[in-house]
Amino acid sequence: MVEIDFLLALQGLREAAPDAVNQFFLLLSSFVVGPLPVLLTAIVFWCVNKRAGYFIASGYLACSCANQLVKNIACINRPWILDARVVPDATAMPDATGYSFPSGHTACATGFFGSIALWLRAHKLVVALCVALIILTGFSRCWLGCHCPKDVLVAWLLSAAVIVAMCCAAKLVHKHPSWDIPLAAAVFALSALVLVFLELKPYPLEYTAAGALLVDPFEMKTDCYKNMGGLMAMSIAWPLERRLIRFSEGGSVPVRIVRGAVGAVLVALLYAWLFPVLLKPLLGVQIYAFLRYFVLIIMLVAVYPACFKAVESRFARTTANAE
Repeated sequence: MVEIDFLLALQGLREAAPDAVNQFFLLLSSFVVGPLPVLLTAIVFWCVNKRAGYFIASGYLACSCANQLVKNIACINRPWILDARVVPDATAMPDATGYSFPSGHTACATGFFGSIALWLRAHKLVVALCVALIILTGFSRCWLGCHCPKDVLVAWLLSAAVIVAMCCAAKLVHKHPSWDIPLAAAVFALSALVLVFLELKPYPLEYTAAGALLVDPFEMKTDCYKNMGGLMAMSIAWPLERRLIRFSEGGSVPVRIVRGAVGAVLVALLYAWLFPVLLKPLLGVQIYAFLRYFVLIIMLVAVYPACFKAVESRFARTTANAE
C-alpha cells in the first residue's frame, strides 16, 4: 500500500530525527485536543468579540462531532493494526485511541484554526499562519505514525465543508435573527438522533491474539457522547444568551482583564476539580462524558456571562452613586 510505504518512510525519518522534532509535532497535535483552545475561545467570547467567540467555538464543536460520526460509521483501524511494520511514537499512543479514519486531531485543528482564519480572512498573515498550523497538525499525525494520509485528507475536507455550512448558517441568522431558535432546535435534535443511531448501529468486533478487543465500541460511543454533549449544550446556551443574557464583551481594559482572569480560573476549576473529583465518581462513563462538555459549555456561554454581567452592572451603579 502506498499509504503504508509513506508512513514507513516517515517512520525512518522520525527515528533518525532529534527528539526535539518529535516533541514539536507531539505538542502541536496535542494542543488542539487540550483545554487551551477552549480557554482561548472563551476569553475571545467574554472579552474581545462575542460573535467571533461563537463562530470559533461552534466550528470547533461541529467539526469534532462530524468527524466522530464518520469515524464511528467507517470503523477503519489504525495503521499499526493494518500493517505491523508501522510502529507509532510511544508518547503519542495515549491520544491515539479508537478507530483511525478520519483523524480527530486534524478535524479539531481545522475546526479551530480554520474558523479563526475565516473570521480574520482580511488579515493575510493570520490566515497563512492558521493554514500552516492546520497542515502541520495533519502532517504530525502521519509523522507520529497515528494516521494514514487518507485519514488526514478526509478530516480536512469534512471539516472544511462543516465550516462552510456553519458560515452559511451564521449569515442566515445574522440576516434573520428570529431563526436562531429553529436552528438551535434542529442542531439539538440532529445531535440526539446521532447518539441514538450510534447506539443502535452494529460495530465490528475484532480481537487480538490474547482475546482483547482491538477497538471497544463502548469507548467509541463514549467519545461521541462527549462531543455531542458540547454541541447540544451550545444549541441551548446560544439562543439563551442571545435573547435573555445579552452581555457585552466591551468595557475598560482592567474590567476585561479581571473578567478573563476569573473566567480562566473557572475553566481550571471545571477541568481539575468539578469534573474529575465531583462528577466522575458519581456518574456512569457515558453520562459523565456527556455532562462534562454539556456543563462546560453551559457554564462558559450562559452562566458565567450572566454572573459577570450582573456583578459589573452592580459595580457600575455603586460607582455612579458614590460619585
